[in-house]
Amino acid sequence: MEGETLSASSGTWTGNPTSYAYQWQDCDTAGDECSSIGGATSSSYKPTAKDVGDTVRVVVTASNEGGATAASSAVTAVVTVPPPPPPPAPTNTELPSVNGSAVEGQTLSASTGSWTGSPTSYAYQWEDCNTAGGSCAGIGGAISSSYKLVASDVGHTLRVVVTASSAGGSTPASSAQTTTVLSQATTGPQIYVAQTGAGSQSGEGSCANAHPLSWLNNSSDWGTGSGKVAPGTTVDLCGTLTAPVEAQGNGSGGKPVTILFTAGAKIAMGGAGCPGTGCIDLGDKREYVTIDGGSDGVIENTNRGAKKEKNESSTTGIYGTSSKHVSVENLEIANLYVAEEGESSPIGNTEIRGIFFTEGEPEYLTIKNDVVHDTGWAINVTVNGKSNHVDIEHNTLYHDSHGISPTGSTEGGDVGPVVVAYNHFYGDGVWASNPGLNHMDGIHCYTGDKGTGTKGLHWTGLYIYDNTITMEGEYGVTAPVYIEGESGPQCGDSTSNMWIFNNVLTGKGAGPKFALNNGLLSPYSGEEHIFNNTFIGNKTSEGSCIPIKNPSSEAANITFENNVLTTCRTLIDAETSKLASIDYNLYANAGTANEAFACPGHELYFSQFAEWKNCIGGDSHSITISSAKLSATETFGALGKPEAGSEAIGHGTNLTSLCASTPEEALCKNINGQARPSTGGWDIGAF
Repeated sequence: MEGETLSASSGTWTGNPTSYAYQWQDCDTAGDECSSIGGATSSSYKPTAKDVGDTVRVVVTASNEGGATAASSAVTAVVTVPPPPPPPAPTNTELPSVNGSAVEGQTLSASTGSWTGSPTSYAYQWEDCNTAGGSCAGIGGAISSSYKLVASDVGHTLRVVVTASSAGGSTPASSAQTTTVLSQATTGPQIYVAQTGAGSQSGEGSCANAHPLSWLNNSSDWGTGSGKVAPGTTVDLCGTLTAPVEAQGNGSGGKPVTILFTAGAKIAMGGAGCPGTGCIDLGDKREYVTIDGGSDGVIENTNRGAKKEKNESSTTGIYGTSSKHVSVENLEIANLYVAEEGESSPIGNTEIRGIFFTEGEPEYLTIKNDVVHDTGWAINVTVNGKSNHVDIEHNTLYHDSHGISPTGSTEGGDVGPVVVAYNHFYGDGVWASNPGLNHMDGIHCYTGDKGTGTKGLHWTGLYIYDNTITMEGEYGVTAPVYIEGESGPQCGDSTSNMWIFNNVLTGKGAGPKFALNNGLLSPYSGEEHIFNNTFIGNKTSEGSCIPIKNPSSEAANITFENNVLTTCRTLIDAETSKLASIDYNLYANAGTANEAFACPGHELYFSQFAEWKNCIGGDSHSITISSAKLSATETFGALGKPEAGSEAIGHGTNLTSLCASTPEEALCKNINGQARPSTGGWDIGAF
């Protein structure tokens, strides 16, 4: 077979041969018309494509002082082409998701997620988990793409495990868990609402008898009493609404008011579009309210594109202040303003917000499984004082200028935990054609608009992990992750507890004007733990992967370990006074004519790594190499993954002892949720 090594024995001889010579020959299918194969003179031979369809034999020549004698072997079978290798098993590149309301009697549906390897089939297994999403166990018989919640699910969360199969094998991938399943008794009645009402307009039974929207927006129709929106009520939105939804009351502990988009429902506003107070206006101090997009809920402006109405007035998808126990999930917020690639004068983006929670001290605020695109600022949450348990997770954001902005309006406080995790941001380039008007960030943390000197919030826990952020704009990219420092309205004070890990941060500007003004990560304030990130710049002639330099007098010690940095003009620019520890990193592809490393008083070429280590007083176990060998596949969960032979594999330090300091010990898993080893070296980077 082509490519399979053949080995020859010398045979048995008399006369005590002192040496043997070998010559492999190519013959026809009958074993005749044999001719020697050039260079094939060792005791082994690997047939090539030229031998396919022929037979092969070996001629062994035995020699001693009396002379030499040749003997030929029998011919082999006809040389054939080897069968193609089995294809690899499918690889998950975007996790499955679960849509639907987590209420007893409601039906959840699962997406397959995204996969490479051309799966030919998918299998489903729904699992019951505890409220933290752990201790998951399969639900008997729950093996279709949808699942109707039953009484035994109440008080638990659920997830779905999707197994993709092909000829190469099978691979499972798990969705994020749902919110805690509520009972029908807890959730109370269903009230249906449409723009102008329908049928009897009683709001009972189905969309066929929906109340008009004006009924829902009347405060007198909220509260206790028959037919009112009371704690535990689900308000089902029907059809297309062309005016804002206004929440006029609260739910209560264990009995949220749920605003649920029924199948095909949307809020679609023309003219100036959603007002600044939102197409869904939660107002001030709303508590225990869930906004659930169901299977396909949408909020959109219909007239704010570049070729339509260039209206610069404030517009917001969802708006709230001082919110507590509020959740926004499974919703698409689309086209609040459609900027166009190459547009000469896009409008200012700061008043075009997808999800905007402002002022007050939000608590138990969850924004998850949403898609926000074609907005200015996709998700903007103001946290202050004692704000806690803010979770922004599993969202997809594109064609936005800013992705996620956890901000404060006052200094100090004790804010946290705030989690920004499992989000995918890309496509900011549509906002980038005017360099003086807008700037772009994937995640941007700052405090108010107080300018230089603002000391920032005190974060008891800001956790940014498992995000993939690709900045594409040609102009004005501040950073994929921008933790603002003293030169602007600072994010955090010197003792703020910040963790940034398992992120893939990349830049790929469209032209020569592209610049990462503050690197791929700007760690300009707080005490930061920066572990297992993958930083991929645009080109070796411009930009800095990470500047740990002049961040702020308030920036405390930074720990920087297990990170991959590649394809930037300057891979790292650091001050020793800002570093508690730097080691086990991989540096690759900085070019040969640039300052790959910069430390106080020194700008060092890539070849001067030994001098860098001496200057910085660290990186003793770190690696420099021409190529990090990372995947360029631009899908979530695949971009930046080490390929076979990458020096990133197995050469990091083991950080298991730190995992308990992160939510759900997330540091002990990679960006795709796969467990890192408890002993031995970790892979460097996010995977």
